[in-house]
Amino acid sequence: MERYRSELDRLAVDEAGKAALARWLAEKKPAPRREPRVLRPALLAAAVAALLATTALAVGLLGGWEAFFGQVPVRVTAPVGVSAASGDYAITLEETIVDQDGAAFLLSLRRADGGALEGRPEPYGMRLEIADEDASLYFSHQTPIYSEDGKTAYYCFQFSHSSAEVDALAGRRLTLSYQGVVDSAWPEARRADRRETVSLAPLAPLVQQARAGFPIHADMLDADFAAAMDQLDAALVPGAVPLARGGGAVYSLAGGVLAGDGRALALALCQPDAPYREGVYLTYAAGITALTDVRTGERLDAEHAPWGRGDHSVDLFALARPLAPEDLPYLEAQVEYDTVKLLSDQPFALTFPVENAGCLREATLDRELSVPWGRGSLYRLQATGVRVSALKVSVLFDQLERAEAAPTEEPEIQLFRGGGDPIPLRAEILPSEKTGVMTLFPANRSVLIDPADVTALQLGDTRIDLP
Repeated sequence: MERYRSELDRLAVDEAGKAALARWLAEKKPAPRREPRVLRPALLAAAVAALLATTALAVGLLGGWEAFFGQVPVRVTAPVGVSAASGDYAITLEETIVDQDGAAFLLSLRRADGGALEGRPEPYGMRLEIADEDASLYFSHQTPIYSEDGKTAYYCFQFSHSSAEVDALAGRRLTLSYQGVVDSAWPEARRADRRETVSLAPLAPLVQQARAGFPIHADMLDADFAAAMDQLDAALVPGAVPLARGGGAVYSLAGGVLAGDGRALALALCQPDAPYREGVYLTYAAGITALTDVRTGERLDAEHAPWGRGDHSVDLFALARPLAPEDLPYLEAQVEYDTVKLLSDQPFALTFPVENAGCLREATLDRELSVPWGRGSLYRLQATGVRVSALKVSVLFDQLERAEAAPTEEPEIQLFRGGGDPIPLRAEILPSEKTGVMTLFPANRSVLIDPADVTALQLGDTRIDLP
């Protein structure tokens, strides 16, 4: 399990790229889709919410960004060319795409001796600073692209900062640093070695039952979800069920909460903030991936959504059938570790100025909007503006409240443009009251937005024409 990386990757390959990636795709098993976890800053380097997907138009990356996004609008990219070394590897930040409050980075990794890469080497332990201050960010990346000769790996990732003190990135200095280089192919070969099965019988007395049912997808504005998580936190007992990794002293199950209707179960797992090292192996995180009733052998987890809060992680499950507290001692949980092989533990940093603010399209508003969120809910906000960049759409507001709505199959959120079909959008980050921003990303992560071509934004039943 690459819990915060490959199992969140969504690969979008067009016809031109299929032939080039046929061998790669044949070797990689598709991973189950997981909902993104909302994480504390110490885990952001390993997080994942999959905001980008890969469209491989040229494995040699001769077209730069085109290998990841297809057509790239003019005037949105800026060359950087800053390099650093880590052990036997050289890493270069090739180019950036920067907008008002976020960026996409294009990096390359090569062996210092010019030889072919073995496994899937990649930088690990990312930290991003804006003007020497830690960036509070929503971070994501996707599957790397390899050159045809196997000597270069290219990485593309995106972040959105959430600091109310940073109005814009233009004119600021960014520092992108990593702790070293790991082989991310190693987990696939040793997947069985990174799993263990543990009985929930000793944990059952610590599992609380909530008064009501609660959704499994993190939303602290949902009263039932917030109450369930507070109840879980109050009853945590770190070390209650020690796990094998770290000899029982590092990882442990610590408690849980069962929904009042028995249809959802949340289990807490205590684990270190930083990657845990054993020899040349690093374990980023652990998570519960399956629940089984030992009485029948029945798999009970119908849907899974990981989350994180405080000093523990939480795995939330929608259950195949309702459970009562007396059923819990008969459950077994499968725990899986996100472990990689360390290739270099030499830290490195790439420091560079942000020379442009990207290509932006902005409009001022003064109107109330109802923005669909998933199925059966929406956010009402008093919008003050809309900002369109190559990476995303930001709706600015000064008032926000969450409301229930009639369930819909697919809420209509999209950008209209002068040429081509509309671009469907998706809200993947909860709106921030601190910054007054709701962020919408292209549903197809292989698409960059051309702000100059955008004509209107559709939010549910509301259409906003952009001048």
